[in-house]
Amino acid sequence: MDKVKTLKLEHITKVFGSVKAINNVSLEINAGEILSILGENGSGKTSLMNVIAGIYAPESGEVFVNGNPVSIKSPRDAFKYRIGMVHQHFKLVNVFSAVQNVVLGLSKEDYKQFRKDAYETEMGKFEKIKAEGREPTPEEKANFKRKMRSTRGYNLKESALRIERICNKYGFHVDPYKPVYEMSVSEKQTLEIVKILYRGADVLILDEPTAVLTPQETQVLFNVLRNMRDDGKAIIIITHKLNEVMEISDKVAVFRKGEHINTVKTSETNPQELTDMMVGKKTELNIQRDDPVNPDVRLEVTGLNYTKEGKKVLNDINFIARGGEILGIAGIAGSGQKELLESIAGLVRPQSGEMIFNNPKENKPVTFFHKDLKQIKELAKEGKFHYQDGTRVDLTGFKDKEITDMVNQERILFYENEVMSLRNKTPLEIRNLGIKLSFVPEDRLGMGLVGEMDIIDNMALRSYRKGPGIFVHKSKPASLADEIVEELEVVTPNTKTPVGRLSGGNIQKVLVGREISSSPKILMTAYPVRGLDINSSYLIYNLLNTQKKRGTAVIYVGEDLDVLLALCDRIMVICDGRITGTVNAKEVTKEQIGILMTGGSIDD
Repeated sequence: MDKVKTLKLEHITKVFGSVKAINNVSLEINAGEILSILGENGSGKTSLMNVIAGIYAPESGEVFVNGNPVSIKSPRDAFKYRIGMVHQHFKLVNVFSAVQNVVLGLSKEDYKQFRKDAYETEMGKFEKIKAEGREPTPEEKANFKRKMRSTRGYNLKESALRIERICNKYGFHVDPYKPVYEMSVSEKQTLEIVKILYRGADVLILDEPTAVLTPQETQVLFNVLRNMRDDGKAIIIITHKLNEVMEISDKVAVFRKGEHINTVKTSETNPQELTDMMVGKKTELNIQRDDPVNPDVRLEVTGLNYTKEGKKVLNDINFIARGGEILGIAGIAGSGQKELLESIAGLVRPQSGEMIFNNPKENKPVTFFHKDLKQIKELAKEGKFHYQDGTRVDLTGFKDKEITDMVNQERILFYENEVMSLRNKTPLEIRNLGIKLSFVPEDRLGMGLVGEMDIIDNMALRSYRKGPGIFVHKSKPASLADEIVEELEVVTPNTKTPVGRLSGGNIQKVLVGREISSSPKILMTAYPVRGLDINSSYLIYNLLNTQKKRGTAVIYVGEDLDVLLALCDRIMVICDGRITGTVNAKEVTKEQIGILMTGGSIDD
């Protein structure tokens, strides 16, 4: 069919159960423009894009291409109308090369359409040549034959040449014969875009395209998108990063609660106005960062090494995390961030190195919450306790009941902070030692919460071992669930709803709320605002700042460098499992962090 000049949606409605994900939405995008889609979690933006891409079928409404109504019931139908989508999670076969991934799934009909499109394009060039009153040159004739030869059917060599021509046209690079497992994240994303362009797409939908890119890689991508726009492509971007919206888009469509609120020209709006439209009320966009007050060393990691499947994932990691401070960790996805946090949390066992937790117990009473009678006796022999008058505790000759009474009356105090090793300890052993360590993992449902269990039961996962007897008492978990739902504005029918039925943003709120509720001394968060809307993201930032003020050592792994610079006190950068630098967030630029993320140095 002809090139897409206009894609128009009229009165699209999509329902999931009793929820209207998209409610009577109309939207239009033209060739040669970049449209950004903004909206809170659950606002319907991704659902609408999935309708365009043929993944969802709407209950009502129509899609028009160049003014003609079309039926898009599958991604293949979408490609037939020159529409393609690059998803946030890449759909590539790791053991295949780039060119193999590109041609994977193409049919005889696809090659016939390629041949028809190529023939019409080349004939159009010859018509222009004739209009100039001249004959085609031998080189132009040879180029025609080469173009037609590349569309004859399955031929990896010819397909590789076509990939190179696409890359040269728009300004990016793909090695056609490089296997996917050897590619960086940005290379994989480029390959996904090439897959779509190879199929002749004129409308490209990109879901969070910069989420895992360095600033330098983001600028390369933006240059490519501008070249594609100038070539007449229509580009739709789903993103939460307002600064990028202002930089790359021509128009912005704002969604709220399944409805299209407005479409505005980017040149005629600003981040504050867009945010207010998304949320439906005035929203403060500033991240408050107070200076750390009396930061003390809470965690010391030295010489940490971890090898997985023959690859060194962590290579001589050394750093400290301080109470009352937010330590940011930046790095390209897969650089070792996940394994580092899991090592500290006791989920994986590094081959070497040490992780020392400094438990702030000085002059605080001993309790039976994490120390049993035997442990208290042993620690007393080591001179670890003192009475309120400062004299050392000697429990020799005391009966168990006498010791129990003194502990319950808070008469026995710790002499100094406890220094404990986390090395080779399981999460349960860490907890039994009295170490208040909370971890918000990257995998929300696979590791953080149980999707089939309701919110109350997921609250109970942290505390069910503390109850007396064999029965689980749900009164406290139920109260905690109610508190989190109210304070974090979790959208759910009730607290007995399985968390797997909630949106990604609301799942994240439940997980973060549960981990913070234990008043941890160390709080580790891996991408806690990934996929969250702006309002929810700032809610999480405020929660982390509150923990910082309480003296918690907060470790924040993030992908948005603007947020890392605004939220964190120090930023540690990891590249290929090695720390390339630790910098003061107030004294470094986004570009310098980008250099460190790719293994470079900013000292030169």
